[in-house]
Amino acid sequence: MRGLRGISIALVSALLLALSAPLSAHRGQDALTVVEIDDARGEVVATHHFAAHDIEPLLPRLAPGAEASLDDPMAQAALTAHLARHFTLSTGDGEIALTLDALRLRGDDVRVVYRGRFPRAATALDLQSTLGADLTAGSSHQVNVRRNGVTRTLVFEGADDAGTVAFAPLTGKATGAAGR
Repeated sequence: MRGLRGISIALVSALLLALSAPLSAHRGQDALTVVEIDDARGEVVATHHFAAHDIEPLLPRLAPGAEASLDDPMAQAALTAHLARHFTLSTGDGEIALTLDALRLRGDDVRVVYRGRFPRAATALDLQSTLGADLTAGSSHQVNVRRNGVTRTLVFEGADDAGTVAFAPLTGKATGAAGR
C-alpha cells in the first residue's frame, strides 16, 4: 500500500508540474512593433501588437480611474497616450509626429496603429522605446522596420531605449542596423 501511495503522489506531482509549465512560459509583457516606411506616399506606419492579457493587468497603473479592461474608453486613451510617450521615431530632420490611426481589439489581440510623414531622402531612422519598461521588469520590445521589402530588427530590453536603422541614400534600400 505504501508503494502505491508513493506512486500516486509522484504522479500527481508530475501532473501539477506539467500543467504549471505552460503557465510560467509566458511571463513577460513582450511587445512587437512593425514600422513600415512607404516612400511612394512619404508615410511611416507603426503598428504595435500586444496580447490583451498582458496589457489589462497594467491598466490600473496607466489609468487608475478606469476599468482594468480595454473595453473602457478611458483605459484605451491611457494606453495610447502611454505608447505615444514611450515610442518615438525621428530622422535627421527631427522627430516624426505620429498620429493615432486605429486601436483594434480582436479577442486577445490588441493592435494600435500610428501614422506619420516620412522624408524620402532620410538615410536613417532613429527609434526610442521604453514601452513597458517603466511598468514591468523583464519586458522586451521587438521592432521590425520595413522599407522597400527589407526588414531590420531591433530589440529593446529595459534600459535599452535607443536604436538606429540605416538606409542607402534616396533608394530607400536598407543597408544595415546599428545601435541598440
